[in-house]
Amino acid sequence: MMLDTETKTGLLLLLLDHFKEIKGRTRIQKMLYLTNQIGWNIINDYHFYQYGPYSEWVKRELDTLVERGLIKEDKQEDKFDEKTIYEYKITQDGSKYLQTISLQPSDLVTKTKRFLDELKSYRTDDLEIMTSLYFLKKSDPEIETNERLVKFVKLYKPRFDEPKIEKNLLVFQLIENFNKN
Repeated sequence: MMLDTETKTGLLLLLLDHFKEIKGRTRIQKMLYLTNQIGWNIINDYHFYQYGPYSEWVKRELDTLVERGLIKEDKQEDKFDEKTIYEYKITQDGSKYLQTISLQPSDLVTKTKRFLDELKSYRTDDLEIMTSLYFLKKSDPEIETNERLVKFVKLYKPRFDEPKIEKNLLVFQLIENFNKN
């Protein structure tokens, strides 16, 4: 069990190390959810929440890594949206710690870095829609068509229009392509 925890922590640190800085807990949650789908399958406490799939473990681990000095958290108040934006960076100690964790297999680590490069170009809203589509399709086999899936996501996410949701159906092809390699 300790190995699983170390691997999950390593995956989170790998994400932060790869990007050097990530703005938003939501973005981290979504990137880890999608990355988990390309072969890691180790973060298993995701449930559907306000912005799509959410892991309490990820939230707790971010807090723990901040307390341990392995990552740095900066809070910025967004006066316009009246919410707090969290920015995360891996510290030098975090990078050193990551090197002590043997993430296996190494070809999965290489594939993950390519996958993260692909995800980098998507806005957080798109990642929210992608993860919602993927999570809901995976958790409800009764949703047989993309049309039904889009309408289902629209019910949960009324702030997004159907064309924007449809555009993000590409998540299935994206994950399938990475799972082939």
